[in-house]
Amino acid sequence: HAVFGEVTSDEEQEIVDSISQGDEIESINIEGEYEELLKKMDEVQYWNETLDEQFENLKPAAV
Repeated sequence: HAVFGEVTSDEEQEIVDSISQGDEIESINIEGEYEELLKKMDEVQYWNETLDEQFENLKPAAV
């Protein structure tokens, strides 16, 4: 479940286990140190543009 980062409790694992194919991500929160992510902003922008092109019903990226 790499997309989820780190699962740190049984309660969080239950949430991960309940996810089914076709479920939609409503939001993403990044907690803790995120400086390495900020160094990759060009890549993040490319990913966002690619997702926007391929999934027209996505909300615009907040970046």
